[in-house]
Amino acid sequence: MNRRAKLLIVEDEELSQKFYNIFLSKYFDVVICPSAETCENAIAETDFDLILMDISLSGKKDGLQITRELRQMTKYRDVPILALTANVLRRDEEAAMAAGINLFLKKPLENNKLLEAINKYLNMNEASSKQ
Repeated sequence: MNRRAKLLIVEDEELSQKFYNIFLSKYFDVVICPSAETCENAIAETDFDLILMDISLSGKKDGLQITRELRQMTKYRDVPILALTANVLRRDEEAAMAAGINLFLKKPLENNKLLEAINKYLNMNEASSKQ
């Protein structure tokens, strides 16, 4: 029996949190963090298979800073991080990729496109860990 993949979702907008929880919990074990501080606690307690990161978080750190910090950690160096953001300028995408984001997804995003992207990166990560 395959275990369900564990997703960390870093998102400070309540409506988006509810949507991700309802939609993605059907397929994955989901932990939602509304801030950098709750994200730090979650990554210390759990090993995640994929992270969905909102770029523009309110608080002390934004999603790019959190991503850069995650990429410095051995256990999260190769974990896929997908950006979900309303920031749609080319410079936002370039900054996200430079920070270590694997895929830049623009809100609003169709449900099936989000699911496809998550599954693609989970499958890629699973294949590379078996090598």
